[in-house]
This record gives sequence, structure tokens and C-alpha cells, in this order.
Amino acid sequence: MRILIIDDSPERGDRLRSRLDELGRSARWVRDPLFAITLLAVERHDAVLIAADLPSSLASPELCQILRGDPEHAGTIVLLYDTSRTLSTVQPEAADGLVREPSSVARLARLLVEELGMLEQLARGDDGERRAAGSLLHGSLDLFDVSELIQMVCRPGRSFRLTLHFDVGDAVLTVARGSLVHAELNHICGESAVKRSVSLGSQTPSTRFSLLELPHHVADSTPPTIDVSVPELLLRTSVALDEEGRSSREGSES
Repeated sequence: MRILIIDDSPERGDRLRSRLDELGRSARWVRDPLFAITLLAVERHDAVLIAADLPSSLASPELCQILRGDPEHAGTIVLLYDTSRTLSTVQPEAADGLVREPSSVARLARLLVEELGMLEQLARGDDGERRAAGSLLHGSLDLFDVSELIQMVCRPGRSFRLTLHFDVGDAVLTVARGSLVHAELNHICGESAVKRSVSLGSQTPSTRFSLLELPHHVADSTPPTIDVSVPELLLRTSVALDEEGRSSREGSES
């Protein structure tokens, strides 16, 4: 796999390249996003890792849009990464995922390698050798939070059943042709089940998940309980959980 890192921070970019090499993922690092565009026009890369805080001359969302709009990069994995300690405003709709890790570049590299591996398996077969429906993947929420996992599996034209194995019960999310159409956790369904799953996932990072690729007709027959886009759903969920957390803190202080 050929990996290109685009990061204008010399210390972070070079350290990330070095850590990826140590983990068996050879990568090239460039500082200038405009040079990166030129390089990508002449050299094929399987994955592009982009710092979320690139300068405004060519910010990360615009760079993602350029890559997504070029048919030559249709199969390229595009990941954003964020090392800030504040909540990023970057919206990863044009990317395959967003990895947040402020504590260390070494852990960032490990998380990126794990996510690349997951995305490789999900994307395998998009060029005509699609994985058979019924294929199963397993993982742990210590590598991805629930919101990131949802974004990863909502791939255009693909149908999945994502099961999160919480102690209180299994959360089951159904993706039909790239859209999240149903979620349930015990007696809760729809957006409330997604919110509860995101909350539980943040509290129990050791939780395991399994991912089953579904035939389209099976996913299409699932009664829908969600009728909003994934970005809107996850934004609503984040806002609701933030409000609940703030209310809880205020209640404990009074």
C-alpha cells in the first residue's frame, strides 16, 4: 500500500511517517498541500492521510473534495487526523474517516494503521472483486468510537449490519446502500438508539463489534427508523450528549 501524508507540521509529519514505517506501512510525507495535489496527479497512492489543521490556503475539507472529485482517485482511501485537544470543526463527509488522537503521535499512527486495515477490508472488491455478502469483520471500540465506525461503514452502494456487543445488550444498526436506516438497542429504536450506543461506546471502549455485509434486498426490507443523513444524525447526537453532560454537571454542582 502506497501512503501519502499531507501535514505542514515538520515535527508531526515526519514522526508520523517514521511511526508508520515501524508499523509496516511505508509512507511518504509532504508539507505543501498544493505540491501534494501535483504529486497525486502523477503518482498513484492507495491512501492519503491529511492533517485536519492544514493552512487556509488549501484547507483539509477542500483538499478532500478535490480528491473525491477526481475519478483517478475513486479507490483511494482518504483519512483526516486531528491531534488538537479541542473539538475539531472539520466535517469528514468527503473523507473515509477522521481519527482524533491528541496524546501521542505513536498512538495516532497505530490508530491510523488499524483504521486503514478496516477500510481496506470494507473496500476490497469495489474494483470488481466485491467481498461476498455474509462476510464478517470484528473489532473493538478502543480503536474507533461509535460515530467514527458508523461513518466508516456507511459506504455508497454497500449494505451492512453493525452489531455493538454492550454489556446491557446488543445494539444493531442496519446500513442499506450506504445509508443508516435502522438502529435498535433493547427496546429503544431510531435516533435514540444511536445516541445511547454512542454514549455507551465512550464509556466502555473495550466493547467488541461485528460487521456483517448484507445482500441489498435484506437491508432494503428493514423497516426504517432513521430518516436523516449520517452527518446530521451524528451532529444531533453529539449536541444532545453535550447538553446532557452539561445538565448533569450543573445538577451535581447545585
